[in-house]
Amino acid sequence: MPEKVFIRNIPDDLWRALKARANLDGLTVSEAVQEAIQGFLAGHGSARGTADPWGSIIGLGASGVADVAERHDHYLAEAVDAGQRSRKQ
Repeated sequence: MPEKVFIRNIPDDLWRALKARANLDGLTVSEAVQEAIQGFLAGHGSARGTADPWGSIIGLGASGVADVAERHDHYLAEAVDAGQRSRKQ
């Protein structure tokens, strides 16, 4: 027989978000929590949050620019500006 577990001190916003997400996924809250626990135990997440789905693409390419991490906003703005200029032409 499955164990009954009670979780106390869940912040209201987290509880509402859990119920809403479970509902969107067609799950009960219990099923959603079970899936989260299974994912955590399988290494797909951590106690601090879920695994980064984009983490596997980090470092796949070389831009030739050494300061992308520090100046990413600058480079994104340049790319947006270049895209807008090319659409106007």
